[in-house]
Amino acid sequence: MSEIRVNNIVNEAGTGAPQLTYGASVPVGYGITGAGDINITGTISASSVSVNGGSAIPGINTSGTSEFTNVQVGGALTVTGNAVITGNLQVDGTQTILNTTSLEIEDLKKKDKENELMAEKKVEKEDKRIEEIFNNLFQK
Repeated sequence: MSEIRVNNIVNEAGTGAPQLTYGASVPVGYGITGAGDINITGTISASSVSVNGGSAIPGINTSGTSEFTNVQVGGALTVTGNAVITGNLQVDGTQTILNTTSLEIEDLKKKDKENELMAEKKVEKEDKRIEEIFNNLFQK
């Protein structure tokens, strides 16, 4: 196996980075380090992402669709666009604030309708009872 020892690798013109036509493979136990940015237009696949030097990733900027699984946020989470949740949503805490002009909750609507019908039946039943008492009082 051959070994290359150099301080810098540049493109053929000497004006930029070389193209890795067939990609690059980093052996287990080693990494790619540097102080610059990483710009990728394709897909990034990783079993985990770790950011050293802070408790949060300063910014994840994506365009198009991004998929994250098992994301844990230790502080506040702000979503500036629409958030679509296709699975279950669990909210734990002592306070839940909804600042919205429109709120639709399907089960609550159903329960409200059921409660409304039960209340109407109860009123009808009480009306009949009052009518019976009234009739009994004045028919004697």
